[in-house]
Amino acid sequence: MRISAFVLNLDSASARLAHISRQADRIGLALHRIPGVDGLNVPAQLRPMFFDEASATPASPLMPGEIGCYASHLLAYEQILEQGLDWALILEDDVLLGDDLIGTVRQTVSLLPASWDIVRLSSEPRRAVLSLARLRSGRHLVRYSKLPKQGGAQLVSASGARKLLAQGVRVRPVDADLRHGYLYGLDTFGVYPPPVRHSGLFQSSIKPGFGSRRVLRGARWKAPRLYQRLLAGKQALRTLRLRGLAACAMRDIASWARSNSRPVGGRPVRQSGLDLLAHFRA
Repeated sequence: MRISAFVLNLDSASARLAHISRQADRIGLALHRIPGVDGLNVPAQLRPMFFDEASATPASPLMPGEIGCYASHLLAYEQILEQGLDWALILEDDVLLGDDLIGTVRQTVSLLPASWDIVRLSSEPRRAVLSLARLRSGRHLVRYSKLPKQGGAQLVSASGARKLLAQGVRVRPVDADLRHGYLYGLDTFGVYPPPVRHSGLFQSSIKPGFGSRRVLRGARWKAPRLYQRLLAGKQALRTLRLRGLAACAMRDIASWARSNSRPVGGRPVRQSGLDLLAHFRA
């Protein structure tokens, strides 16, 4: 199974490109570089998603770096469709690739239903996840009880790319939009524990090192309204079903209890990497 892999990289970020190239060479992954969008220099076909066409002024509340990052991801989605790919692996350039990534991707794709849109590969969930299958790497193909953030690595299918390229002004950063993927009708899966992690080696190119997002942006991105939260609940019920939701809720309660228990020594119980993994028998 051939893996088409795109890495998003600004022309000015040569150190990041060298970093991700070393990672890819180590595991034998061929990368195709997509030049990242620098701030407000958005390609013409994507400008309606961020700018008012009449005045050419930003119509999005996002900061310039967030706009550039989002537009870079959109360019990758365009490549999936333009090249006629069934799916592709999309990476940001500051991540750490697990040694088992290629095998994990291939097995994951072989297990997915035909309707899948996106598989999150670098997201650490804060709520329990439901295991659908145990992979040979020891990781799990999962459904989320609450969609996570982090857009460092994901598999995106052609149908997912079409949904993510839907017209409309973007009011949240790309990682926040992925967290609200139900608004785009995305059929989302994940791999847990994630085979790709953020390295923490580079300073963010999206936001300055000082000031709050609200102050820097002049506004806050729009949080989901009540009806949108209802959509999230509806999708969780559809993907996990009632027994899966119950299993995740029980796992969340157990995880919370462990993290807040204090033995004689006074230190909280340390959670394992699979504490948020829930199972149930169909």
